[in-house]
Amino acid sequence: MSGVVNGTNYLLLVNGKYAMLLTGTSLSFENSTRDISCRETNNWNTKVLGMREWVMECEGKYGFSYADGTIDSVHTTGSAPPTTIPAMKLTEIVQMGYFNQERLWLGFVDFTTGSPAWEGFAYLNSVSVDTPNEDSCGITMSFKGCNRPNFTQVSNPGPGEEPSTGNHY
Repeated sequence: MSGVVNGTNYLLLVNGKYAMLLTGTSLSFENSTRDISCRETNNWNTKVLGMREWVMECEGKYGFSYADGTIDSVHTTGSAPPTTIPAMKLTEIVQMGYFNQERLWLGFVDFTTGSPAWEGFAYLNSVSVDTPNEDSCGITMSFKGCNRPNFTQVSNPGPGEEPSTGNHY
């Protein structure tokens, strides 16, 4: 990502499929500290870095795909000939992330340019679907990272595959 980031230009990929068109995203990184104070520190509180974690909370529009599961995007699989990446059903996300408690691969992609921003593995914390009267269906998801996120050479695995070392964008 560079320059001004417009949150409405991004798509969330889950296990290689488009999950939602984002309207807002929060990506947080946190370092915890450990207290290592002892008598030798003359009662000064002394800390060292501890565990690190990241959390992503996103909200967006769910009904963004056509009946055949495709969407308007310049983002494709990168294969020859290019094929559009399929959309993921909400029931798939809930089945894998909640009921099966699977580790999910997440990708964050600018759909206007096809440019990847980052990827990482995470567990689903929560999903909320809001359907206001006479308005678009909205979805909110929260993920907790379970590895170091990758900001370069993002790969797009096929559904159910591990990310490869090559760039599939």
